[in-house]
Amino acid sequence: MGRPILEGQIFDPATTRNLNGQLVRDPFPGNIIPPERLDKVALAIQKLTPEPTSPNLVALNYRPSFPNDRVTTNWSVKLDHQISAQAKISGLYLTNWSNSQYSQSLNGSEGLPALITATRGTFSRSRNVRLNFDYTISNTQLLHLGAGLLLYQLNDHSPTTDFNDSSIGLVGVPNPGGRFPSLTGLCSTGAGTNAAPCTGTGGMMSMGPGVGGAQSLTKQVTPTFQASLTDVKGNHTFKYGSELRIFGYPLLGLTAANGVFNFSPNQTAQPYAQSATINGGTVGFAYASFLLGLVNTGTVNPPASLRTGKHFLSFFAQDSWKVTRKLTLDYGLRYDYFTHPTEQYGRQPSLSPSVPNPTAGGFSGGIIYEATCNCSFAKDYRYAFGPRFGLAYQFLEKTVFRMGIGIAYDGTATGATEQRLQCARLRHRIHDALQRSALGVRSAVAKFFRWGFSKSQLPGKSEWSAERGRSERGPSGAAGPVERWNTA
Repeated sequence: MGRPILEGQIFDPATTRNLNGQLVRDPFPGNIIPPERLDKVALAIQKLTPEPTSPNLVALNYRPSFPNDRVTTNWSVKLDHQISAQAKISGLYLTNWSNSQYSQSLNGSEGLPALITATRGTFSRSRNVRLNFDYTISNTQLLHLGAGLLLYQLNDHSPTTDFNDSSIGLVGVPNPGGRFPSLTGLCSTGAGTNAAPCTGTGGMMSMGPGVGGAQSLTKQVTPTFQASLTDVKGNHTFKYGSELRIFGYPLLGLTAANGVFNFSPNQTAQPYAQSATINGGTVGFAYASFLLGLVNTGTVNPPASLRTGKHFLSFFAQDSWKVTRKLTLDYGLRYDYFTHPTEQYGRQPSLSPSVPNPTAGGFSGGIIYEATCNCSFAKDYRYAFGPRFGLAYQFLEKTVFRMGIGIAYDGTATGATEQRLQCARLRHRIHDALQRSALGVRSAVAKFFRWGFSKSQLPGKSEWSAERGRSERGPSGAAGPVERWNTA
């Protein structure tokens, strides 16, 4: 068109048109957005941002002070009672409570007000209850029974958990956790986090819960039971026992249930350039895109409530044989049986190379669930027999030689399984959210941010999937294409 393109210039997406096979836009006159074009939700959010503490600076001009601490409280109570000459009971109660709402190193705290901060506190509660009963059957026999319960809870919520989206005019987001929406990409330079703040001119730090709007309530419920019998016969000390542990992991996942919206200069740049950088200069402005309500990418997930669990059962028999005054042999056999972690309703997903993937054009590599595939994702090992042997020999008056050898079996993993579960669950939450207009990105983006990518700005098909919507009218009456994009 023969017009100069200036550094920092912003272009009006309502003027997008095809010129000689390329999509072009006209710049905003005076590089100023008319007030009537500003998005009402964006303006409501802008009113929540604090004033600069150093207004004379164009960058790093907000330097607040805020608490940065962790408080940990431990309680322990132990009780022993001799019921009779033969019976004894004992109990133990332990707690560990650790709270930290604000922390730069752990929680991403940057000092923004509690409503819009990216801070996610860490609040852990651990309680351990133990009860033991010992009974002397005879002079050579002792019975031990024990039971315990471990309760653990980790909550990583934001300072504000009662936020109402209607207060800023945002609709179409479930937000069961009452959190502010997560807004990212508003910086000209820098990621907009406490570790990489905005260093360029203009823009704003990321707002709302960080790490993609992550938040969860994670619990562990583990009851345990033990029983053993010690029997002394001559120079042999026999011991027999068993143990049962039941692991439960309830989880309420709220990742992106508050709505995660990312902004970019692309929506106020020249679309034909397919970049906000032209000949080393930058056009378009992410914060201008925000003020117009033009989201670059968005994710809205429904909450996920699930419970995984597994069991552990073991038996053992051993003997400590005092062969001579100087020689002692210890030998025994232990059997362990571990089940693999499963979700209580069979909702744990896994990849099947033989199932078509509807989100990838029907190519092989779909997701299956134990609840519907009539299958099990893992086989429990049933032959975990572990022999043990030990020796102690006093070959000098003050010197004892000791040795031992045995086979031990570790339990089935939980952490790795949970990571796989979360990754697959996240992928399916995105897919499910897009299919439900009441909860999906389509609803949130259409009602909150009215515009999206123009076609020339789209990434490659291998990276993204798209759904083209109908043209909608902007505030000025100009029609614009609505391209709503989500990660595949």
